[in-house]
Amino acid sequence: HENPGEFPYAGATWDAEDATVGAFAIPSRIVAMLGDFEDLAVRQKPEGVEWPEGARADKGRIFLGANPAQPQVGDVRISYGVVRLGDVSIVARQSGDTFAPYPTKAGGEIEMIRPGKLDAGQMFAAAQSENTILTWILRAAGFVMMWVGFSLIFAPLSVLADVLPFLGNLVGAATGMIAFFLALALAAAVIAVAWIFFRPLLGLFLLVVAAGAVILGFRLMRKKAAPAVAAA
Repeated sequence: HENPGEFPYAGATWDAEDATVGAFAIPSRIVAMLGDFEDLAVRQKPEGVEWPEGARADKGRIFLGANPAQPQVGDVRISYGVVRLGDVSIVARQSGDTFAPYPTKAGGEIEMIRPGKLDAGQMFAAAQSENTILTWILRAAGFVMMWVGFSLIFAPLSVLADVLPFLGNLVGAATGMIAFFLALALAAAVIAVAWIFFRPLLGLFLLVVAAGAVILGFRLMRKKAAPAVAAA
């Protein structure tokens, strides 16, 4: 088969420009922060709307192709989502009859919106929880990237050792472990430095983890190297 070069239709989002909360207008940039979308089913073609040739409604979506039961490469399904009307809670600065970002002492800005009726404490707690999750995801991604980087640096060693197949396998396993523990030590050290002034106990704990990773890595390396030398 031959894959299409590009999608015939691009994704798009339309933000309400006349949304209000009480007597205040909500700017579209704040409306765009709402992400609690739910599926908007398309049951039939609306009157006065032209659909492409061959398009039909199928299971709440628009299908473009010969047979929705047997889709082929190049067929298209278009779906819609919508944020329903409802109560929202906003943390921002009042500016006339609308809202503007609230400037913080640290030089940043605060502007949040959440569905439902929440007090300020709940709003900030939810934002802090999301920020913590994102931070740890980025830290984990950084660790994986370090691990891959060190593995690529050490890869030529296992290739050179492949002259003897069993030796190449041993060297490959050893370098993989070394790369893992080096990445773990560096990632923990970087995180510890970032936390040492704000949470000393957590920073010190991570430094201990980094040191332990280095020590354990060297011990495993020696254990792997000993059989290789004996076999040679």
